[in-house]
Amino acid sequence: MKLFFIILQRNTSNSFEVSVSITFSQDNLQGRIIYPDLTLQSRTTATGSLSPVSTAELRLTFTKYNVRCPDDFKEYRCRMRGVDSNSNSISEQDAESDPVKLDYRVQPYVIQIPRVRILGELFDTNERQFEVGTAVQLTCTGQIGSDPSATIRWCAKTAGAPSFTGLPQTPTHSQSSQSGCQYTRTSSINYNLTTSDTYIQFLCESGYSGLCETGTARQYLNITLGSSELQQRVSNACSRDLSFLIPVLGSISAVLFVICTGLVIFIIFRIQYYEKATCCYRRTEKKEYVMHNVTKVDNHQYQDLGSDQKKHQ
Repeated sequence: MKLFFIILQRNTSNSFEVSVSITFSQDNLQGRIIYPDLTLQSRTTATGSLSPVSTAELRLTFTKYNVRCPDDFKEYRCRMRGVDSNSNSISEQDAESDPVKLDYRVQPYVIQIPRVRILGELFDTNERQFEVGTAVQLTCTGQIGSDPSATIRWCAKTAGAPSFTGLPQTPTHSQSSQSGCQYTRTSSINYNLTTSDTYIQFLCESGYSGLCETGTARQYLNITLGSSELQQRVSNACSRDLSFLIPVLGSISAVLFVICTGLVIFIIFRIQYYEKATCCYRRTEKKEYVMHNVTKVDNHQYQDLGSDQKKHQ
């Protein structure tokens, strides 16, 4: 028996197309490898031989770094043709194998840190402290592996708890989107903070196989009870709005100090002036001049008056 060729076909769009073949050649009895698709040739390695017939084969090898999902994971089949010599008669024969479907399984490894949004608000918040009774929405986006129906799981652990436990709330999942061999989706869950959530740690994970924290992709989020985001905003706004009063109050205090100092000096001056100027002269029946309330400083001013008084008498 002599083989003419062996062909490896791949099912694309409900029809089988040649991926690679090994064909008999006069200058190469083992056969010559032919790639109809040069792109596939750059990503794979093909080996084989046509002789001897008992060990004839065609082998196509994909390296894991060059696999394309889902294009490379299809149905494959082999075809071969040759001649058989029996009782001096030659007949050409074809043979075809049953299709074999290749499948793949990929674990998720990348998942984002959960995002937080207060229910009723339009945007996410960076705050991680909230008041008791606050309802928050937690959102996690990440890989889920090669299964588009896989989900992202939510677990939580409060202060003093020995381990994480699954949350009873039912999460909301987006549609899965494929990127290479991985599917990605988003999961959201609502949670109401209670007095027992003094410190609570949330976990979102994918690729899990049992208890919490068994996923191949995991991220954590810590939330504590404290002042609300709204109170913090108001406090910050008040601090900013009243800060301009500090230089204004300082200026007013300086002006008041100057005014008060001036008034005190003015009053002291007036008192001293009246003490000096308060003297009066009256003439008695003997025509004597009498001085009243004259300070020692001003005695010399009235010595001449005493002389004039004697002259007048």
